[in-house]
Amino acid sequence: MSDLVFPESSSPVTALPSSDIAMLTRASLPEPCTDIVPDGDVILELSPTERFLVYSQVLCAASSIFNRMLSSGSRFSEAVELRSRASGDKPVVVKLEDDDSATLLIVLRVLHYQIKTVPQKLSVEQMVQVAIICDKYFLHESLQLMANTWIGSSWSEKQEQLEYWLLISWIFGPETIFTEVSRSLILEASEDTQKGFVIGPERRELPESVPAALIERLASSREKCMNAIRAEIDGLECKYLRDDWESNPQCSEKLKQCDALQLGLIYRSVLVSGAATWSGSVNAIVEVVQKCVVLEYENSPAPSSNLYCLNCGRQSNPPTGSGKKQHTSAKCSWVPKLKTKMEEILRDVEGLKFSEFPSRAWG
Repeated sequence: MSDLVFPESSSPVTALPSSDIAMLTRASLPEPCTDIVPDGDVILELSPTERFLVYSQVLCAASSIFNRMLSSGSRFSEAVELRSRASGDKPVVVKLEDDDSATLLIVLRVLHYQIKTVPQKLSVEQMVQVAIICDKYFLHESLQLMANTWIGSSWSEKQEQLEYWLLISWIFGPETIFTEVSRSLILEASEDTQKGFVIGPERRELPESVPAALIERLASSREKCMNAIRAEIDGLECKYLRDDWESNPQCSEKLKQCDALQLGLIYRSVLVSGAATWSGSVNAIVEVVQKCVVLEYENSPAPSSNLYCLNCGRQSNPPTGSGKKQHTSAKCSWVPKLKTKMEEILRDVEGLKFSEFPSRAWG
């Protein structure tokens, strides 16, 4: 068999410069398309007018979701198409759904280390959108450093958008903010028969991306706190409604009229007034209790020359030398003890910890 002879090439074979590859790639792109990189091999498409040219290797390194979709061992059609793609071929189109395009642009620039083009401060609403995308594609570690910058520039102890900060801190931390925000929500949230766990008089709902396990734990902690408050108030009511209240009053001087006044104050201030709405917030009920005042009536002249206390009918200004002491219902008031108990209940309320959620597998 004769040796095979290959003809010499008239010119050496050289690889195309990267700039030329970028030009070929760019020429094959659908319009419009935002170039995160000029020579990317994948187009992320949200809509016909929202496309982003990126590196598949960057996506695979940053996200386990994209890694399963686009890696060399993946059986997804996009990965198969990537493996058969030659230099200069059209980028592979990966269609995404329900992502905010402005937020996705920020995220992709962070992943491709284009930090100078990334805003150093985001609004709370923007951070929520970043958190949603991060959680969807499992980008927690890849975005963590930049997220620390955004959180550090926006967080303050007097936040009003607690439901947003709950999601942000759940995704990115730090745990200190998550614990503080969750405690505030336990105290400020209400229970709605249709919406469930809601915040504020506007009945704001938690973002949809907040895990059900987290919502359940918040609701459970709120219910535990509310039950402790209700037990105190119900117990106080029952104390004055005992069957033997006429023969054995709670009053320090065993005056049933004084007991009746104390019970009336409970109803007027807390129960019958509707102030203690158990579906409302813990803070709202505690505020009602803190506004309760100790009953102290002025003395009023009786038909005779003696003066009687309007609280319980006890003679309030006994004749000089009689040895009898004036009685005031303030000595029997339940208000100071209940206020102290409310403060103790609030002090015992703790925010949530990451360790309570095994499903939170990232940092």
